[in-house]
Amino acid sequence: MQQGQFDSFLPFFEQYKPIVLKMMRTYYLKGFEDADWFQEAMLSFYQTILRYDPEKGHTFGNFFKLSFKHHIFSLIRKDAAQKRKIDKEYVSLDAIYEKNGQQELMMNDQQDDITYKQVTIHEDFTEYFQQLSPYEKKVFNQNLYQQSISDIAETLSCEENQVKNGLERCRKKLRNSFY
Repeated sequence: MQQGQFDSFLPFFEQYKPIVLKMMRTYYLKGFEDADWFQEAMLSFYQTILRYDPEKGHTFGNFFKLSFKHHIFSLIRKDAAQKRKIDKEYVSLDAIYEKNGQQELMMNDQQDDITYKQVTIHEDFTEYFQQLSPYEKKVFNQNLYQQSISDIAETLSCEENQVKNGLERCRKKLRNSFY
């Protein structure tokens, strides 16, 4: 837009300023100040000038009002989509990955995804472990230390078949928890 055109644009825009003010009172855009509203309104107004066709039967004012309203709705949808994206990436503070007994936030972008996965696995494993019976927990812990079935049976003072059955129940619950 050349300087002469811009000089005529502003007085023309001023005529439709009440539409902008009404939209500002009617709709809320997070983080928008008056200057942001007027900037978006001028952009929409300019696009309205380019698209306006008087032969379609609309007055320019109504066409601008409708165009600006649609523009605002697009901004609101965009803001809502960003909120949904944030909600999907949400990790509760209670579930922050613990390392060396201290809660730790990893700020490095490369570590964020790893941290999220670790927290998710930690939560899933905690839920899984809570499903195990006291006997299954003992068998599971012994198995973690790569004890043989006969060694586990001896440590727990039970039969090898009981250990095998306990491990099978642990595996079944593990599959149900993670798949």
